[in-house]
Amino acid sequence: MKIYNKKTFSVGIYFIVMAVGLVVLCFINEFKPNDLVLAGLYALIGVPFLLRSLSCEKSRKDKLEEREERNRFVALQSSSRSHQITQAGCFVIMVLFFAMSKVSGSAYFIGIGIGAAFCLTVSLFAEMFTKIYYEKRS
Repeated sequence: MKIYNKKTFSVGIYFIVMAVGLVVLCFINEFKPNDLVLAGLYALIGVPFLLRSLSCEKSRKDKLEEREERNRFVALQSSSRSHQITQAGCFVIMVLFFAMSKVSGSAYFIGIGIGAAFCLTVSLFAEMFTKIYYEKRS
């Protein structure tokens, strides 16, 4: 048995491990039917990924589709937009928690706001450094 697409294989293994872990936790802790349903869903998602990574023909099709220029462009656009949405969300969360700390007088909200501000700062620096890197490369 040969693995033709390691990326797809790792995704399949991840979902299978999540399913097995959820079943084990279900038996160790309190039994909940919802957890077993979720574990079954994880297994149903993971098994096709595993089978697809072990098939030579399907792996070749996946790699060709991944390299297609339009798909790469869509991936870049969605990545860029999700990064912008994450930055906006961090900013909104930061402002909300600082306002909540001002209204309630609780220091706990300031800590959460500082955490969101830290995430926003890391995101902005990452964006700045990647722009500098790609400006020099092109």
